[in-house]
Formats: sequence, structure tokens, C-alpha cells
Amino acid sequence: METIISITHAKNTLLKLVRRAKEDGEVFTLVRRGEPEGVVMSYEEYESMKETLDILSDRRLLKKVRKGLKEVRGGPLLSHKEVFGEEI
Repeated sequence: METIISITHAKNTLLKLVRRAKEDGEVFTLVRRGEPEGVVMSYEEYESMKETLDILSDRRLLKKVRKGLKEVRGGPLLSHKEVFGEEI
């Protein structure tokens, strides 16, 4: 969920915003004179976005991900036992 708030309001309630971002997953877009200037989000969400961007910017890794997804859709798939020789 994204909420748009003024930078002044964010400055006055920063700790509360950070707690809501962390606990409830809220994202706050900070605006000044109606223009977006920044974002408050949880550190976990930030790290997740960075990781996603890293994956999407690595052509070789993205090619492997696409190949894996194609294999999952088209089979054949092996069981955990077939791959590792043991049950989960």
C-alpha cells in the first residue's frame, strides 16, 4: 500500500512512518509542492528491490531464470529424491 504525504508531515512523524513501513509494509511517497521527492519503505523491502534489480540487470542470470521457468512449465521435472538420493 502506498501513501502520499508531504515532506513536512514526514519530518514530524518519521519514527511512526518507519514503524508502519516495517510492521505493515506501507510505502510512503514524500512530496514537496506536489512533486515526488523521496520514499520511506522498510529496509527489507528496499533490499528486496535491490536484489530484483540486480537480477534483472544481469543478462546471463536472467537467461538462466527464464530457462528454468520454461523447464518448469514444460517438464520433465525430477523429484527431490531423484536429484539428491533422499526424501525430504
